[in-house]
Amino acid sequence: MLVALLSDIHANQSALQAVLKSAADAGAAEFWFLGDAVGYGPSPAAAVQWLRGDWAGTDAPVHWVLGNHDAMVSDLAAVAPEDAALNAPWFRVGKDQITGDELWASGAILSQSNWSGTNPKALQVIARHRADLAAGAFGAVAELFTLDRKRPVHVHKDGIDFVLVHSGHVDNLLRYIYAWQVDQFLPDEFLRLGTLGGGLGGRRVQCFGHTHVPTLVHHTVDGAGATVIRATEVVPNKAYKFGDGLVLLNPGSVGQPRDLCTYAAYALLDTEQSTVTFRRIKYQVPWTRMLMQVEDYPEPMIERLIYAHAEPETPAGWLQHYAVVAESYCG
Repeated sequence: MLVALLSDIHANQSALQAVLKSAADAGAAEFWFLGDAVGYGPSPAAAVQWLRGDWAGTDAPVHWVLGNHDAMVSDLAAVAPEDAALNAPWFRVGKDQITGDELWASGAILSQSNWSGTNPKALQVIARHRADLAAGAFGAVAELFTLDRKRPVHVHKDGIDFVLVHSGHVDNLLRYIYAWQVDQFLPDEFLRLGTLGGGLGGRRVQCFGHTHVPTLVHHTVDGAGATVIRATEVVPNKAYKFGDGLVLLNPGSVGQPRDLCTYAAYALLDTEQSTVTFRRIKYQVPWTRMLMQVEDYPEPMIERLIYAHAEPETPAGWLQHYAVVAESYCG
């Protein structure tokens, strides 16, 4: 079966439309989504409608998980604790930069420590998205972005166990996992992935998002019993085999890439052939940029769309790889 794997739409309607059309044209039978439908971009309603299956002409994702921005929208409220449910652990998280309202979080999904590191610009957008969605029946959205959606989703297809998370198994909302973290996060992610269900090893693929960077990392054991972690410098339109070990797979971001390529990213999983193909699709960046400028979105969010900046901690070798891919496939 051919599956379209999407992550981090971030309220970018034009990018989402381009990816859904590309995946449908390729013959995708199902869509799987790894979280962050909202945040950053100008069109939260379109992304939410897609999740709910009421966006005309598109199929909703069969499997999906909650992202940290989705959790913030659901967890946030512009009410004081005394006006809210008495049994909820409300706490102040900041102030709406547009309305001046005090912003409070319920603590139902994200703890106070989770909220403490939230970028004020991102929080400004979350408050705006919450207000926009509230105007169009936020209650239904609150029911969509629930604590249950935070849990990993397990899908077994053609002899492979796929595990869907937003950021990782150790922290399913806020951990950033990159291909170069061989001595940092990758070993314990693979350990957790390999021991799911009480068994070590097996054909298992962890699909994650959050970093906005296409990623493919294999975990195998060599003839001497030593662990080998191998990251692949992926390029678009090439099929990569999963192999017989464990795999960490990030399709990249639909709506806000961070690898120097402005084209929307997603991946096609061929479960029968045990392969993944990374895709990059051109979309109307100027249109999305215009919407954000007209609506006075924070400039750093707009710059991300225009330049697809990589994270500052990205090693030089990976930056060079991103630059080559961007020049070759994102002209």
